Amino acid sequence: MTRKNIFTTMTGVMLVMFLAMIANITFNLREFGFSSAKIKAKLVAESVKNCLTAHMVNGMMENRDFYVNQTKKLNGVDDLWIVR
Repeated sequence: MTRKNIFTTMTGVMLVMFLAMIANITFNLREFGFSSAKIKAKLVAESVKNCLTAHMVNGMMENRDFYVNQTKKLNGVDDLWIVR
């Protein structure tokens, strides 16, 4: 093989490896974003559940709408609904 053939082959292999690496990084970042969003959603859900339980125990359920509306206004919370 000549130097030109070796260079062409090596360039092709490096290009394929580079594209595979970019695809892998993109997929992993996407999965990380989804898992991070799920963790944050579960955290907000547990917080709301615990606070509403505290409202019930303390007999302050008339204030729950205020709490729910304030929680909806938090940065990163798009919507919030209560399911019984």
